[in-house]
Amino acid sequence: MPTSISPLAPSVFPSSGRIPAATSNSLTRTASTSAISTSSPNLAAVVANEVEDIDLSIRVDIKPGKLQIPADFGTADLRIEPGTYAEIEFHVDRVGDKASISMAELRFVDADGKPLPITVTNPADALEPGTGLWHDMVSWFKDVFADAKLSKVYLDPNGRVKLGGTVETLGSIQSWPLMSFVNSDGFPQIDMDLADIAAGNAIVDPGDKPAGAGSVDLQAVMATVGTKLGQAVYNLSIDTRPVTFVSRGEDADLTAGFDHLHAEARGRASFHTSPGTGLALDRIGTAGGISLRAPFGGASGRTSSSARAETVSIDFDGTLERTGSANSPSLEGSARISGNAVNTAARSGNIRVSIDGDMPFGATLDTLTVNPELGRFAASGQGDIPPGLPGIFEELAFELTEAGGSVTLRGSRENEELTYRRVFA
Repeated sequence: MPTSISPLAPSVFPSSGRIPAATSNSLTRTASTSAISTSSPNLAAVVANEVEDIDLSIRVDIKPGKLQIPADFGTADLRIEPGTYAEIEFHVDRVGDKASISMAELRFVDADGKPLPITVTNPADALEPGTGLWHDMVSWFKDVFADAKLSKVYLDPNGRVKLGGTVETLGSIQSWPLMSFVNSDGFPQIDMDLADIAAGNAIVDPGDKPAGAGSVDLQAVMATVGTKLGQAVYNLSIDTRPVTFVSRGEDADLTAGFDHLHAEARGRASFHTSPGTGLALDRIGTAGGISLRAPFGGASGRTSSSARAETVSIDFDGTLERTGSANSPSLEGSARISGNAVNTAARSGNIRVSIDGDMPFGATLDTLTVNPELGRFAASGQGDIPPGLPGIFEELAFELTEAGGSVTLRGSRENEELTYRRVFA
């Protein structure tokens, strides 16, 4: 791993413009990259605007038995067969300059992935309008001789929610498509544009609710459904286009970005339910990696510094668990991060550092707290001083929150203890 230190050459970087200059505090676009101001950060908006594609799959085992959930005109009685799983498949692809949902589907299957529908044993009573003795008698008669078999829920190309399945007579003598028995305009239509969803405009059309239909408490429905959910297994991958982040400060402007990001995560999760929160995470374990092509960063102000690498790969492994009461949205845990940078270069003032080849690094997050409801997180731990970097520092500690953090370096020189601390927001 050859390492060189020299006074600053005219340019550390092989091509000019590797770190674009910020032109404004808002989202701006150039021919090859996006410049994003972090003065009012919104991770969901960044992902929505810069993602090339997202692939998410989730498989959850469902406990067998009977379940009652609120419906338009009463309560839907469900029957879940042993060995039933729920599979969720979600895809986002970029079409032109917009990232849009290309597939969103929930399927009920067996262990081999073959359809295993959930049965609605009282479809007429739960879904058809009407009151009084005559309606109750007719509904009872219909429900005795027919069941609705729900095999999937999905979005059509226009974002309208659809149901897949059949209505079958007693003994499955005859069956009809489930959608022919329901009002297709009664289901909501979802905006397929990811940027609109991130801006809070997910619903294009709430759907036409039939006269006399009652309001359904979605949180209560999710809490009820959650009692039947077992462990979930998930896989996620994300790819982005070139991105530049710009943060303006009083003393310096910070710039960072990359030409391409690929991230993967996989793991298991379990849930808990409560009247106050509905369905929420109870525990999640994850392992995965992030690959960055041509990452760069820098600060410009009274003193300027910058760094870049050919590629950076990061592996992570960690666990978060709910703490406190059932109504607490906070998750606490720990994680380990390790990685490698290839062909790195950095400069600060009149000093330049170049490392050809691999430069491994790592960090341990001793404490990690995430509050999804409030959008907060906190982490603290120690990092590895990358081998090959010259210097007198032997320890690296850090503290991070959604509002900023600090990095502290400790070492010694000639029996004198040295500490360098940098706070950022």
